Amino acid sequence: MFLALAWLAPSAVLFADEPAKVKVDLPGFEQGDLYVLGRLSNEELLKMEHSEWVWVAILIREGIDRHHRTEAITKLAQIRKSDEPEQILAGMTRAAKAAGESPGVVYELASLLLLVPPAELAKKRERLIQLSSSADHELVKQTAYAALILTEGKAEAVWQIAKESGGLIDFLNALSLIPERRTLAPLFPVVKSGVQQSENVPLRLAAIRALASIPRHADDVFDLLVPLVGQDREHDAVLQALLQIPVHKWPDGRAEVLAETLVTCLSQADPTRRNSPAVKRARQLGEKLVTLLPAAGAGKLRKTLASLGIRSVTIRAVPHGMKYGRAHLVVQAGRPLEIIFENPDTMSHNLVVVTPGAVQEIGVAASRMNSASPTWKGRSYVPDSPKVLSATRMVHTLQSETLTIVAPEKPGKYAYVCTFPGHWAAMNGTLHVVDDVEAWLAENPEKATGSDPQSRAFVKAWQGRDLTAELKTLDQSKRSLVRGKALFSSATCFACHRMAGEGGTTGPALDDLARRFEDPAALLDEILEPSKTINEAYRISVLELKDGRSVTGTIAKETDDAVHVAGNTLEGTPPTEIARGSILAIKRSDISTMPPGLLNALGKEEILNLLAYLRSAGSDQALQNSEPPN
Repeated sequence: MFLALAWLAPSAVLFADEPAKVKVDLPGFEQGDLYVLGRLSNEELLKMEHSEWVWVAILIREGIDRHHRTEAITKLAQIRKSDEPEQILAGMTRAAKAAGESPGVVYELASLLLLVPPAELAKKRERLIQLSSSADHELVKQTAYAALILTEGKAEAVWQIAKESGGLIDFLNALSLIPERRTLAPLFPVVKSGVQQSENVPLRLAAIRALASIPRHADDVFDLLVPLVGQDREHDAVLQALLQIPVHKWPDGRAEVLAETLVTCLSQADPTRRNSPAVKRARQLGEKLVTLLPAAGAGKLRKTLASLGIRSVTIRAVPHGMKYGRAHLVVQAGRPLEIIFENPDTMSHNLVVVTPGAVQEIGVAASRMNSASPTWKGRSYVPDSPKVLSATRMVHTLQSETLTIVAPEKPGKYAYVCTFPGHWAAMNGTLHVVDDVEAWLAENPEKATGSDPQSRAFVKAWQGRDLTAELKTLDQSKRSLVRGKALFSSATCFACHRMAGEGGTTGPALDDLARRFEDPAALLDEILEPSKTINEAYRISVLELKDGRSVTGTIAKETDDAVHVAGNTLEGTPPTEIARGSILAIKRSDISTMPPGLLNALGKEEILNLLAYLRSAGSDQALQNSEPPN
């Protein structure tokens, strides 16, 4: 067993004191066991006494929290004396064949496979080659190609494998699954050839969509795609590709030509099909274009978009990034807005619209909820609060939900936030409700694109061994504490933690880290695996009462006679005293509300500067004496 899935991050709030498992007699053979288990709800399945086929059922079940799925992978590897990557591959193929199973399960397992270190994936090379050509499910084939690219380190070699086996379409569709795309840049000439010359329509469309995944060629990509907007066969694939390219990477001088073509297409659209996916994508592309056009062209395009009815925008969760793809939205006060929330990430997320200044309050309140909360059904992790204006359900991997809202009549900076425990501090954005959208766009050209100037791209799913050598000399090296403090802020640590008199109080203060962690490697380990050690003062607990109610929060104090649950620090409410005699059980969370992956958008030098700052206790004197290295 390698690393026991240390490269996977848990994504659910679970409790240590779980009730005893339910023992049910199963038929005793694979098909019979899985048939019986398939008739159970998710909640019933998780309560079953665990056996090999119970673990298999958990592994391939739609809507199961990631923590349970990764636990099933580990347990199956132990039972079958195998390894985790093998069980992920087995789960993918089984889920793909299961009748009625959602492709979201296959995609989630695929994403977990692509987090496996390349050295471990290399051991499965022959199996991956076999799956890439013979698997029954397209997504399994695509994942096999993506894993081979990570294994080989060179996409060109895998392109040749796909060409020889007749799998070029699956190969091209696999490129969007790769989290680190720099290795794909050399593929541009062959993908371009597929767009320009292929008489095979499915291959041509796959090549068009793949262009968005290839970095460093934005100018050439636009030259290829813009003339194809409006072409019957290629139109929707072109829109999908263009929407995947961030606005700040769009080349200068192309916006006017694209806008003119788009206005023509939208004006000619069948009025009865204005809610079709293709027209919605065209409108979304138009919303991006208006931010880049001169006033006259922007006004013409905006008028066309307005004539098509309700404004629609798409917000995507950034895979591995713990953030939304758009950090800013603008809407006129009192006007409707359709928000399409898509989740291509391996973790579940939602989108909750809240009143100005309420992000932290709602985020903390959500972390205290559990399935026994009165408002849980259909609104998991969405608190019952007047400060919540609208919310999607929890959107799982490869799923989406459309949220139609009417903007408040009162202008202001409202917000949208993911309320899954621990996500709120990093995964949020601003909904600007204004009286005059045109004036706001003119005054805020950068925010108008939806981008966040402070946003950082995914760098790597860091592990402790990646920095072992540098950590040994961290205390002797001259690091930049000033830069470290800036990173502490940009990583949203200040939202929850207090240091040198600054920051929030929903997490423990960090002024004594140097004393608590003499070894920098131990400190890094705590950040990479936040659930490894949880400060008891901040551990979430659920108190089940004998009258059927439950109370959730952090325990401020315990005596022989009572348990004191901490009040809401944001509202200044005092602790709640609960008599011992009224408590049926206390369940304490084993999972930290601090999200994993906070370092994945930082480079190695940035992480080292951040660690140095944390160990400096953030003192002003230390910052004054710190000079960046040459």
